[in-house]
Amino acid sequence: MIQTVEFWVVLVAVLIVFWAIPSKYRYGFLAVSSFSFLATIAPMSVCALLGWTLLFYSVAPHASVDDRGTYRLLWSIILALLGFLAAFKYLVPAIIENTAEDTGLQYVIPLGISYYTFKLIHYAIESSRGKITDRSLDKFLCYMYLFPIFTAGPIERYDHFLNEQEKVWHHHLAVEGVTRIAHGLIKKLVISGIILVTLRNAIVGTSGDIGSFANLTVLEAWVFVYVAFLISYLDFSAYSDIAIGCSRLFGFRIAENFNFPIFAPSISNFWSRWHMTLVSWIQTYIYLPLVGLTRKPALATLVVFITIGLWHAASLNWLLWGVCHAVGVSVNQAWARYRRKKKLKQFNGLWWRFCGIFMTFSFASVAYVFAETADYGLSGAGLVFSRLLGLGT
Repeated sequence: MIQTVEFWVVLVAVLIVFWAIPSKYRYGFLAVSSFSFLATIAPMSVCALLGWTLLFYSVAPHASVDDRGTYRLLWSIILALLGFLAAFKYLVPAIIENTAEDTGLQYVIPLGISYYTFKLIHYAIESSRGKITDRSLDKFLCYMYLFPIFTAGPIERYDHFLNEQEKVWHHHLAVEGVTRIAHGLIKKLVISGIILVTLRNAIVGTSGDIGSFANLTVLEAWVFVYVAFLISYLDFSAYSDIAIGCSRLFGFRIAENFNFPIFAPSISNFWSRWHMTLVSWIQTYIYLPLVGLTRKPALATLVVFITIGLWHAASLNWLLWGVCHAVGVSVNQAWARYRRKKKLKQFNGLWWRFCGIFMTFSFASVAYVFAETADYGLSGAGLVFSRLLGLGT
């Protein structure tokens, strides 16, 4: 959305009115404005998601672990929502891919459905635990539909959303918001969109088809892998910067999503810096319950990363991407435990930290090959890996 003139026109217009009207109407106005703008982009899907919003808003606050009937009803709705997500995220793309004719199904995939689902499940679970007590419909709709963060996150938590909002306009909101937006635009349009994309195209050409990978030298293959991962990081973090900056203009301090993961000294540390709101959500609602149930952190880690991989797309490439990171994190954690046990302090120096940063960046970049070549399947990934090792012609 940020690449359209309409987005920026709507942002400025809504921002002016938002701060001009009395504070008691602001949440409702921003909710209606966000919904209306999103409805111009994908009217059917946004209206369908509105139905889910109202359903969760009506049921979740009345569900409790002490009331089995309402609690089972809530979980039935959560499972139905996950089924809805799976149908549109996996079944519809599979039909489109395997159908030669234009079925029109690509136009019914709900906008921002993944992030939307995460937010609803968070609201449902925390409401059933009694941790969310605010029943303001205007605030809830604003939380669900805030248009700068609707399609690409961050995955904001409801309590954080309500608690981190300033009620009075101050010039520092403009300074913080515009500065953050500028950072995002520079990342996306200049560093990634011009410099790195030009470098990538010089290596594999503008078409980027699978045949271009076969002609790479070892050096070109490694440069391509690093550049492709950097583009992915900069694009994603740029969208987060812009979303956070736009939200800041409205007084909201949205949760951070990236903390310079490319400088992480270990893969475990990388995942405490990369897509932090997704990692936090999965840690809270998948990892910790699995550890409590199985007492096997390695198994929980594997499930978590397979989940993250398949969340991106239902393909073997993304599945293997998840497995790579699961193995990397598990090995890194085992090594950290061994170091603590043996008190190996010689690995704490600055030199080893730089080595760790390089190795972590390289690991993440190589694993990203599976994602970068997802359109070509395992053969595409295998071709790039063979060039990295100098194999083949």
